[in-house]
Parts: sequence; C-alpha cells; structure tokens
Amino acid sequence: MAIIRESADGIEIPWSDGTRLMPLLTREEVERFWPRVQTKQKEWLGGTDTDAISLPLEIICAAMNRKYRELTLADLEDNLTPSTLKALWQALWAATYLYHVPVKSSL
Repeated sequence: MAIIRESADGIEIPWSDGTRLMPLLTREEVERFWPRVQTKQKEWLGGTDTDAISLPLEIICAAMNRKYRELTLADLEDNLTPSTLKALWQALWAATYLYHVPVKSSL
C-alpha cells in the first residue's frame, strides 16, 4: 500500500518503523515551489530531464521537516519506495489544493 490515508492534516505513509504523517504544503510552499514544478514538468514531458525524483524529494522533505525536523533527504530515499513516492507526489498536490487553496468562484 503506497498511501494509508489522506486528510486535511496530511498524508499518512508507510515508514520503516510504522507510519509518518506528511503535512500538506502551505500556501507559501506552493508559491515558492510551483514555478520550479512547472519548469520540471515541461522537462519531464519533453524528455530533456531524466531526474524525476530530486525535486519531489526536496519538496516532500521541506513539508515533512515541519513535523519531523531531523528528517533528511537520505531518510526519505531509504523509506519511500518508487510507488510510494509517485503516489505521495500526486496526492500531495491534489490534497494541498483540495484542503488549502481556495477555489475562486464566479458567483
């Protein structure tokens, strides 16, 4: 199982000694990282960048460091399987927007 649970509190993922709760991105983190994500997505889709994990790991680590200050990129690499990383990356953005980024209404 890649992701155990999603909520407004975060995304619970399996970890070597149990589970960890990854907090959702804050508005400030979204604003800081989104331009880099957009650039990377173009590179990934265009096949010009084969490094598909560095930026996701950096962003996930930044969010998780709010809850687990001692967590390092190496810890993430040791504890996240490729399928968990992919599912976590996708769920992170979806849940962040669902719970924290208000949708502007035309009403």
